[in-house]
Order: sequence, then structure tokens, then C-alpha cells
Amino acid sequence: MITKSDFILKEIPVTTPIFSTILHDHVELNKYLKETILEHREKYPQSNISNVKCWHSEWNTHEINPKFTGFAKRILGISTFLSKEYYNTDRQLWVEDFWAMMYEKSDYTAIHTHFPSSFAVCYYVDVDAKSSPIIFENDYGKSLTVQPENGMLLIWGAGIKHMVLPTNGTRMAISVNIEIPPTFKEGFSRLELNNTQEML
Repeated sequence: MITKSDFILKEIPVTTPIFSTILHDHVELNKYLKETILEHREKYPQSNISNVKCWHSEWNTHEINPKFTGFAKRILGISTFLSKEYYNTDRQLWVEDFWAMMYEKSDYTAIHTHFPSSFAVCYYVDVDAKSSPIIFENDYGKSLTVQPENGMLLIWGAGIKHMVLPTNGTRMAISVNIEIPPTFKEGFSRLELNNTQEML
């Protein structure tokens, strides 16, 4: 078993991009997603326990509720396009996790990463003007503050640390983890689900 005393590991600081866009159809899309999230929360009021200190749905919400499947596919398509255009790779991607969040006043998210996923994604459905920004930072004292707005889609390398300070306003959002599917070996079974392959 490898321990820290076996070697000296140094981190070399590099610039890692955080991608942002506003979806052109976000007004109608957000109306649909807001209704769907509220309906889902009414049916599943219990929140997950994680770094996100607000109500948030199950990690596999896109599988539990088919009303989210179309949006999950859209996020997968955008992530695949980004992977090909920016990172020059045709590797297949899939939606590993998908969950909705609803922040009330004083809710927050502790600093964390989404490693070992490839991409982390956040889409903002309904954001109050007093909602806290998302803060990305590294170990060298540098940070990037992004003020969310309705229809904003953020995609970043899943290893980047980020957090949300206690908010003064409400916010409704969806987060997604995008991963490279495992390499299947002979004898393994697979299930085709939402255009992605899941191990049984």
C-alpha cells in the first residue's frame, strides 16, 4: 500500500478553463424544469446528505424521473461536443450523476470537487438576485467568482475546487457529473439506458 512517505508529490499550477454559456431557449426550458423540480421534490421530499447544504434530490434523478431524461441527454450532448472541440477526443461520455437543488436563505455548499468524474456541470433554473455566487479556487490563493443567472450553464474539469457561501437569496439548479464509461471486458453484461451504457 502506497503512503505519503513513499514519495514527495508536488503540484504544478496550471490554468484550467471553466466554460459558460446561456442556453438560447432558457425561458421556456426553465419554466418546464422548475415545474418538474417542484413536482419531484413534493414526491421525494427527503434530501440527500452531502457537501450541498440545501435540499437536493437523488444522485440518479434522471433515471428515477423520466421528465429529466431529455435535459440529461442535452447536457451529455453539449459535454460530448466540448470534449471533441476543446480536448480533441471522440471518447464516449455518459451521465453518471444528475441531481436537482433548491437553496433557501443561509443554505450553502462546502468546498469540494467532483473527482473522479471528467466534467462537472451546473445549470441555473431560477436564481434570485441576492443568491450567492459560485466560487472556484485552487491552493495558490487564486479564485474565480461567477454570479449565476437564469439559463446559465457552467461546465468545468471535475477536479476544480468550488463552493457556494451562505446565500441571501433563493436558487434552483441542476448539477451533473459526466464520466468516461468503464471499458467492458468479455463476460461483463451491459444495459443500454438513455443512450448510455450502464454496468449491471
